Amino acid sequence: MDNRTVNVKVDLKKYSLDAARYAAYAVSGEAYVFICGAGAGAVSVSLSPKGPGPAAALKGRFLAELEDEKLREKISAENRELREFLTLKALSSPTPAPVPDSGLTPEQEKELADLISQVEKEIKEDVRGGAADPLGLTSTWEDKYGAKKPRKK
Repeated sequence: MDNRTVNVKVDLKKYSLDAARYAAYAVSGEAYVFICGAGAGAVSVSLSPKGPGPAAALKGRFLAELEDEKLREKISAENRELREFLTLKALSSPTPAPVPDSGLTPEQEKELADLISQVEKEIKEDVRGGAADPLGLTSTWEDKYGAKKPRKK
């Protein structure tokens, strides 16, 4: 071990191995991390800074992350049943999602559809009667190749 490496012994009776792994991952951007067994019920975490910084600061950051992970595990365990219930409820909901309302009355929707078809008709007439289009950029797929034909089986 060089003078820039710091070792932290993690008691697995107090912290889970997953908490130690997640805390190690949290500091892995600033340090090289090596986790190995340290006897029964413990692991050793070696932290070596990647940059020019004190290794002792990494130990404090790792221990803080370890406590945070322990708290996250506790909260996750306490809320597990609620999460499972909400997931089950969301996936087994018999009612379909509501269709968004356009806010238009049926008469307004019909008028809008008529206006759209009228504009499309005017555009087609302008293209046919307008300037020459040698590359066919203004014609639609249907104009060029015809309507969609059913596939042969």
